[in-house]
Amino acid sequence: MRSSFHVGTPVAVLLLCATLVLAACGQSTPQARPTATATPTSVPPTATATPDPAALAAQWMPKQLSIPRLGVKSTVIGVGADSNGNMLAPVDAPPHDPLWDEVYWWNGGAVPGRTGNAVIAGHVNRPTPGPAPFTALPSMRKGDQVQILAANGKTLTFVVVDIQTPSAYETGANNPVLVGIFGPSNTPNLNLITCYGRYDGHTFDHRLVVFTRLVGPSPFPHA
Repeated sequence: MRSSFHVGTPVAVLLLCATLVLAACGQSTPQARPTATATPTSVPPTATATPDPAALAAQWMPKQLSIPRLGVKSTVIGVGADSNGNMLAPVDAPPHDPLWDEVYWWNGGAVPGRTGNAVIAGHVNRPTPGPAPFTALPSMRKGDQVQILAANGKTLTFVVVDIQTPSAYETGANNPVLVGIFGPSNTPNLNLITCYGRYDGHTFDHRLVVFTRLVGPSPFPHA
């Protein structure tokens, strides 16, 4: 099943729990360069093809997330919005549905590796015995690596730079906590989110946010 919440504001927050989903919430291209010639005869330069931004983004769509130190490896699925601006996220799947083993990339934000905040959320627990993808996320430390396997078969590596535990009830498009997670950024970031804290009968009262930054390679111009 799907759970929906409005994401039409400038900042859309994807906050996932095992039983509930809540919402609080240009790329420039390189200049063409002449192709060198090995003959002494002068020839007109040949321009290199300018990458198509949409095609380049498609090549780097996230397919798998790995956290080597924690032994985490999960398939990534994109989560979009419907025609009403409601985010579509799987939360009520049957107990043995593969969705419990997957993590969810907010495809209204940045593609991992591109300048900006990319966001991936995952469950911290599940309805059957065993760990969920982000059960061990609270044990992450600064300096830990997060890897994204892209559609083109290449791997991007990010490193943890900060860890925060904001309230689950943060709201507002201009909220500095939410802007820091989902707003614009001049660096290529990947932010991981899961539920955290005390279950209050409605949801967990906090969220764990692991902020990471790209260390290589840089797939997008000026990323």
